[in-house]
Amino acid sequence: MANQQRRRSGRGLTLLAAGLLAVATQGAMVQAGEPGSGLAEAIQASDLIVVARVIGLIDTKPAARARKAREAHWIEVRRTLKGPEESGQRFLALPNGLAWVDGDSYVLFLKRIRADQVAALPERLLEATDVTISEVVSEVNAQGGEVSARRAIWMRYEGSWGAGLIAELVVTTEGEVQWKRRRGEGEERSQYEELVGTSSAEEIEALIRQIEAAGPGPIVDDAGSLTVRWIGGDGRARVKAFLMPQKPPSVELLEAAEALARAAAQAK
Repeated sequence: MANQQRRRSGRGLTLLAAGLLAVATQGAMVQAGEPGSGLAEAIQASDLIVVARVIGLIDTKPAARARKAREAHWIEVRRTLKGPEESGQRFLALPNGLAWVDGDSYVLFLKRIRADQVAALPERLLEATDVTISEVVSEVNAQGGEVSARRAIWMRYEGSWGAGLIAELVVTTEGEVQWKRRRGEGEERSQYEELVGTSSAEEIEALIRQIEAAGPGPIVDDAGSLTVRWIGGDGRARVKAFLMPQKPPSVELLEAAEALARAAAQAK
């Protein structure tokens, strides 16, 4: 009887300890919420602030999931609020105890720990809503930063092996258009014709629809490439890559991009 009472007592203490541990863990687990206090300090302490989607763990084997949940995740940048990263870039980030959910998007406050890896600031995690993003942008600007306009379209045409950049189009969500195209080969290889201007939302949306409708095109090795990144209607970054830009649909996209840029430059 005494042994049974001791066992029951032991189980009771174990359950109580487990309950206290669960409460403590829940208290320590930071959930996504509102900016609240400490936003200015978090911005000052961050090397990089991004709106990013958590893609997933770098190892999805069941035996490693629990360990990897505390280690590096792949994240995809949707917008940069502080720092040099571009929309669509992917890199490794350590959650540092934060409760990240694969597939969800957050405003992440990050410190760079290596050239190819960052770590989140503890106790700072915001849902990627229009309200929270706006508050962070306002505070970054108040501290003397300048949040650049988000890229709506980024088109980059690179030649075959060793040929380098041939043409590039950048269109921001505010309608700013930048275009450059190489003038020639040989000694003029580093010289580009550059166009700058402003385009309407309707013209930008028309180009995005053309990009979305474009098929895969021919597959040819060492014939150059056209990479197109754009923001879809759901606000997420999209990417398409085409080989042999001298053939449709790549050549048609490049012609449309140049036409947009020339019209924007004339309207400036």
